[in-house]
Amino acid sequence: MTRVIRRKNTLVGLSFYYNQQNNLLLVGDQNLPANVIDSEVYLDLDGSQKRTLTNTVNGGKSTSKGIDLYYRGNYNDLSVWSSYSYVDYNATLGSISSIASFHGSAKPYQFALLLDHWR
Repeated sequence: MTRVIRRKNTLVGLSFYYNQQNNLLLVGDQNLPANVIDSEVYLDLDGSQKRTLTNTVNGGKSTSKGIDLYYRGNYNDLSVWSSYSYVDYNATLGSISSIASFHGSAKPYQFALLLDHWR
């Protein structure tokens, strides 16, 4: 759901979102319990190079919800843009629950400000 307000030189927007996904792919190289076909496979005849045999399966689910608030204004030869985002993301991959990192940050929110001056 998005709401935008436009005035002469100003734009303000507010967005809310909610998303659910099921049957996410659990990639085999993650070595989750749901991926393991055989935990004792050997690459050589004398049994010195043990490996775990895995495959990719469907079985994960995720839920995300958040809000985005942004502002843009043009004043003479100055343009201002700012935004604030918050997201709450949870994923269950097989039997493991996690909260994902947010674009390299451990915080579930982000603030940005951009000033542009031209002549």
